[in-house]
Amino acid sequence: MKGNINHSLVYWCYNVAGSHWDLETMCGIAKDLGCKSIEILDPDAFPTLVKHGLTCALAANGMPGAPFMRGFNNPAYQAEVIERTSRTIDACAEHGMPAVIAFTGYKWRD
Repeated sequence: MKGNINHSLVYWCYNVAGSHWDLETMCGIAKDLGCKSIEILDPDAFPTLVKHGLTCALAANGMPGAPFMRGFNNPAYQAEVIERTSRTIDACAEHGMPAVIAFTGYKWRD
């Protein structure tokens, strides 16, 4: 009630099951709940967030599929992770989003 706690929602949790909310619906519900942020979104969602006065405090790094599966721990993905994360950091800076998350990835055996 004093504004010391900043609540957020994670988009994919509400998009993959149940009502399958689209981003516009999610933004409206987040605002109604008093949330300030919707997490783990790609840069193409940033204009919609800005329109609704929301932020993405933790943006996805741009890796395709489940981002936690392909990470720095597998040399096969390192260059792609760096390139996609760099692009996402630039998009975050452009739209005023504060952070990007990247994952170490699963242990892979070639």
